[in-house]
Amino acid sequence: MDGRLRLYRTFPSRLVAFTSGPDPAPAGTVVFIPGLSDGPLALPYVPALGAAGAARGWALCQPVLSSSYLGFGTNSLAQDVLELDALLAGIDGRIVLIGHSTGCQDIVAYLRSGAGRGRVVAAVMQGAVSDRQAMGMEHGDAAVAAAAASATALVSRGQGEVLMPRDTPGVFDTPVSAVRYASLAGRLTADDMFSADLTDAELAVQLGHMAAGPIPAGGGGGDAQLQSRSPPSLMWAFSGCDEYVPTAVKETYSALGSRISAAAGGGGGSALSSSRCVVIEGGNHSLDGEPGTEFVTLVWDFLDQLPPLL
Repeated sequence: MDGRLRLYRTFPSRLVAFTSGPDPAPAGTVVFIPGLSDGPLALPYVPALGAAGAARGWALCQPVLSSSYLGFGTNSLAQDVLELDALLAGIDGRIVLIGHSTGCQDIVAYLRSGAGRGRVVAAVMQGAVSDRQAMGMEHGDAAVAAAAASATALVSRGQGEVLMPRDTPGVFDTPVSAVRYASLAGRLTADDMFSADLTDAELAVQLGHMAAGPIPAGGGGGDAQLQSRSPPSLMWAFSGCDEYVPTAVKETYSALGSRISAAAGGGGGSALSSSRCVVIEGGNHSLDGEPGTEFVTLVWDFLDQLPPLL
């Protein structure tokens, strides 16, 4: 992909974003946020996603966050939100957020407290999974729960920045602080948004703000007249063969997806319908191959329904 590299934050560390597509972008900018251990171009479908958007007048922006690559273990969703604020402050026009895996948690967090959330006209969540349940698949639920309890105890003693031992289940050979591990491995924590064992009421606590509105104009940079007066329209795309989802959950995956979509709501006042959900059959977590092509088509069929700019 050809594009432009921009420095969007200089302190306390210098962070860059890679933007492809038209400049200026008459339709707006899609911001793509990948998952744990990922960075720009981490997903195989990203080039096709960008090319299809460019043909429609959309730019594609892929930021490097402090949590990118192996930085996730010592950062947080709250820090990601602050950095996305800095990113969006330098982008004019409409904003669409697309997240993969933990990028979905970032979108949920941004739509709760991001300064520029009123500019987001749509959001697409691909591969939203439970880190806690994914860890349990590999290491056993009991081992993960015990490690989460140890991490929580460190946090309660004011030692949340202490790094967990290397043999802690689910740290991916990455330095992970106690406070981040407790969030990734705990129940109903900041990161625990998509677990199958959450009740409808608990999902509403984690996701219900995505449908709240109206969102006040102002904040986050960009053009004030483009502030969204209603919540963004939402699309959830789950992978039917996601290797990070328990088999028992995948057997009724559409039911969980519908519960998540219903809890999030969204789309009020938009030309698009409220929060929608699709399970891409045969797709793995990263949507390699044909499922990725299907996802790109679904995304642009969805975004093509956005109201035109006046």
